[in-house]
Amino acid sequence: MAPILYLAVFFITIIISNIFLGLFDEAVISTLHCMAMDMELNEGRPKYGPPNFHIKIKEILGEEKWKEIEAERYVYYP
Repeated sequence: MAPILYLAVFFITIIISNIFLGLFDEAVISTLHCMAMDMELNEGRPKYGPPNFHIKIKEILGEEKWKEIEAERYVYYP
């Protein structure tokens, strides 16, 4: 009886974890897709989105590239 119970708990745990991880995966993909579209529509400059996006993009692109983006942004969006 005990092995069947352990197997049932094991399979239920796998199903629940797959559901939650699948939802998390969709949220991450959607967020990255929105950021990519924002940058594509605004010539490589993230215009919309939370400040965390801008901070992370600044870390990824580097300080010099970010200063170029910021300088161009103020020309178009004072």
